[in-house]
Amino acid sequence: MRKRRGVSDVHSLPGHNACDPRSRSEVVAPFFTGEHPLGVFDLYSPRQDRFSAENQTGMEALAMLLPRSTDTNRC
Repeated sequence: MRKRRGVSDVHSLPGHNACDPRSRSEVVAPFFTGEHPLGVFDLYSPRQDRFSAENQTGMEALAMLLPRSTDTNRC
C-alpha cells in the first residue's frame, strides 16, 4: 500500500514550499497507473489542521478514480 498523508501545519515541515503562502494545512493523495506515479491530488487550506481523517479517506477514493478517467497513453 502506498503512503498517503495530510499535513496539519505546512509551516512546521522543514523545506516545505507551499504553492500559496497563505496555505496552512494540506491533504494529499498520489495516484498511479499500476506502479507508475501519474500525479498528485492535493488540497490546501488557509486554516491550520483543516482536514480530517474522513477528508483523507475521501481524497484517497477520488485519487483511485483518476487513472481510470485519464488517457495514460498521453503521459
